[in-house]
Amino acid sequence: VQGSPGKLAPDMFKRLNVEINQTPLTEALDAVSSRLDTPLLLDVNSMAREGIDPAKIRVDHPSGNSYYKRIVDRMLAQAKLTGRWRQDEAGKVFYWITTTKQAVREETQAP
Repeated sequence: VQGSPGKLAPDMFKRLNVEINQTPLTEALDAVSSRLDTPLLLDVNSMAREGIDPAKIRVDHPSGNSYYKRIVDRMLAQAKLTGRWRQDEAGKVFYWITTTKQAVREETQAP
């Protein structure tokens, strides 16, 4: 990503009060993404390889004030997933959600 995520995706850093209790990850991500301009895209291939089904994983977030990126990252960690900032050919920023193992593979293979 070329530029600061805070400037490219300011919606991900808006604060809100939140509490999530035993909610399927897909449902929680849908609820969050409906409030964002920044797309949250799932790497379904790496999740399938690792046997991770976001619809079956239930996530929590304690009651309190936080910002969207932190909320998303906390939920992803519970599912052994991680998010990475990416940019498409048109320069549009999105949040790529992949497995932790895949992210490590990509980092070790980067030139």
